[in-house]
Amino acid sequence: MTLAALLLLCGAPAAMAQLRVATERDGPVALGDGPDRAVLVEKTYEEATGVPPAGWKRTLTRLRFLTPAGRLLYQETLESRLIAGQGFDGETSAGPAQELRGSARRFLLLPLGFDPSAPASGIVLVVYGFDRRGHFRRLGAPFDGPGTDVTNPADASGKIIGLREGRYLDVASWTSHFTLILPWQYHDERDGFELVKPCGPIKVDPRPPEAATVTLHRKRGGQPPVGQTRNLWDLAVHKPVQVRPASKIQFLEGCRLYSQTRTGEFTTWLRVTIDGEEGWVSGEGQDLDRLGLPTAG
Repeated sequence: MTLAALLLLCGAPAAMAQLRVATERDGPVALGDGPDRAVLVEKTYEEATGVPPAGWKRTLTRLRFLTPAGRLLYQETLESRLIAGQGFDGETSAGPAQELRGSARRFLLLPLGFDPSAPASGIVLVVYGFDRRGHFRRLGAPFDGPGTDVTNPADASGKIIGLREGRYLDVASWTSHFTLILPWQYHDERDGFELVKPCGPIKVDPRPPEAATVTLHRKRGGQPPVGQTRNLWDLAVHKPVQVRPASKIQFLEGCRLYSQTRTGEFTTWLRVTIDGEEGWVSGEGQDLDRLGLPTAG
């Protein structure tokens, strides 16, 4: 379930009329100088009465962002589904708020989890902060998908995450064969983080490859124009390469190659060397499995 499906602008439904309520506060997170730039996160959980112990009973219904003096800056209401006679069939909860600290801006990062979910797929990362008009709100689309995580290092307290070079938020996602880490940068004029480039470092957990033939591709038409994030280059078939269990394989980087005809759709690609032969391998088909990166997740 995506965050967009959870965010509602209405109160709790009538089916949740008899509730036990618990409230937690987190922070403050300092997003600038002065008390008006310090933000507390108030998380209200509501639990239905009469739900069987084995059922999912807790759901996050409200996020309120306040100054330390109690002034409301922003509010969102979330809701889990209800199964008649069985209680909630899922719950949403918020993790600890963290500060994203850049050289020019600070933001509040809040993880939202939905359970039950498949392993490594239940986290949504949402960025909040003050927009260019000085209003506190959610900034841009949430980071949502299998294995979503921020790889920028945190300080010793775990409460402050530094943007790389003061600008870049490095977000990892699972591609079904490997983890791809891509850089995002905040744009004031659009009040949100946007993808800087579709290529980045990878994390792999390879197994010995099988004896098979893998198709290597190479770029056609030179290097991609600087700053573009879609249709960077065409990849043409270079040559088939034989892979053996004893082959020496290096996994160098990954990319998302966006479709020219289907907006938002992309194919993952992996740049590798196989026994010294370099090229790109498509995430479509079976070639990545043959390289020892079986489909998972």
